[in-house]
Amino acid sequence: MIANARTDVVALQEVVAGTVSRYCDRLRAEGLEHCVDSFSLARDREALIGARRYGQLILSRWPVRPLHKNPVRIPWPERLLSTLVSTPSGVCQVHAAHIPPGASHGWLKIETFEGIYERLARPCADARILCGDFNSPKDELETGEVITFGQVVGSDGTVRLIRHRGAKPPSRWDAGERSVIVGLTAHGFIDAYRAVHGYAKPAFSWQLNRRSGPVRRRFDHVFASDLHPITCEYLHTARAAGLSDHAPILATLGWGPKPGGASDPLTTSNGSSPVCRPT
Repeated sequence: MIANARTDVVALQEVVAGTVSRYCDRLRAEGLEHCVDSFSLARDREALIGARRYGQLILSRWPVRPLHKNPVRIPWPERLLSTLVSTPSGVCQVHAAHIPPGASHGWLKIETFEGIYERLARPCADARILCGDFNSPKDELETGEVITFGQVVGSDGTVRLIRHRGAKPPSRWDAGERSVIVGLTAHGFIDAYRAVHGYAKPAFSWQLNRRSGPVRRRFDHVFASDLHPITCEYLHTARAAGLSDHAPILATLGWGPKPGGASDPLTTSNGSSPVCRPT
């Protein structure tokens, strides 16, 4: 699937240490010669067991190196892999994230959102991509309003906050999810899928089948700063084939703000595994 997409940068989530070399060797043959993984950067690899056995992997056609400016302040640092990719058009930061689900990890989810926001909510001279599995939002309305797992929608359509898991203040859960999903807009990040399609088109990347019917969520995202989205699609054939329980997302991004003229594009693909590709 990745080979057919001919991506320039690929970001994978929920990779285990034993499969990293297999991915790198296989995709090197497709021109993705450079790779960085979160396992090799971990300070304590003995801690990467159980729920922490999953890491991130970024592969690129161009040189890629870890970004070490500031350690990210999140409970499980391996859940965010930050790199610098030296593309022919310039340097681009690529950040791959996997947010722990709140149903099984509670406040770890919100603490991870808060730490990622702290890292990225600041001026930056480089183009930036943030992509991955965010386990959020709960829903999106046609108006563009985002509904988090810290909110409920009443039968009359009104939206209200809930005191999630005893939160003090009750708004913290909602604010944590919202900080990255919509809050990074104030710092230049664009939701690639919604920039291309708007909010009138329903979309999902993950599906849970229940007796009452499927539950669908758009959990996987590509956010871009100083890059403009050209195309962005979820590859549901991969999910339907059982390659992942999430649909990969493939995006093509142009350098700079949306141009009046031509500009070099950058394509990224992400899909629990996100994938990014500058073209």
